[in-house]
Amino acid sequence: MSVLNDQNVEGMLRRWARDAMSGYGDQRLSGERYSDSAKTAEWMVKVTSSQGGGILTNSNNQTFPEYCRSMTNPDYSVTRRTNANVVDNNKYDSSRVRISNLIFAIPHDIWTPQLELITIQGILVESIEFVRLTNQGTVDEVAEKVNFYDTLIQQIKQVEDIIIIESRVERLSRETIRREQTNLEGGQNSYTYDVRHSVVTPGGGGGAE
Repeated sequence: MSVLNDQNVEGMLRRWARDAMSGYGDQRLSGERYSDSAKTAEWMVKVTSSQGGGILTNSNNQTFPEYCRSMTNPDYSVTRRTNANVVDNNKYDSSRVRISNLIFAIPHDIWTPQLELITIQGILVESIEFVRLTNQGTVDEVAEKVNFYDTLIQQIKQVEDIIIIESRVERLSRETIRREQTNLEGGQNSYTYDVRHSVVTPGGGGGAE
């Protein structure tokens, strides 16, 4: 079943679009005390398909020129359901680990027709790479990286000036970096999971001592 079924998700998409537009368009911040405020992106994303035109996204951000604003965080889930078993046996075996389809939203721009063409032709998208940015001492420091590899777009949908994309994922990597109040890195943690081969690679790390 597609994640983006119209009955269950249409309201969510429109809410995303409405919330995203509060920080896009005229750049006004919902709930901000000063109505003349503007904001930079918290999440940015780079979409790459060698057969579909190479790097498809871009922005004016000089640090991340190949990324565009992501209107939401990367929306996905990791599931490991335990099988039914006799309770007093304390068996905790499970079915296969499942990575849900990725859903994310980006502004409608020159890349929209190409993304739709990639969807129609079933072209592989080698990577969808997210960075989460923080401004603590230095503008646009990376606090998190969430990357999806060897993906196939399952659905693309335009809601107002927002493009919602759903994509199947074959490999996932995630890295979270802690930033202390002193602006020093306070540790990091990461892992990679290959869905096709059921191989997980812990990246190590952890909080600072």
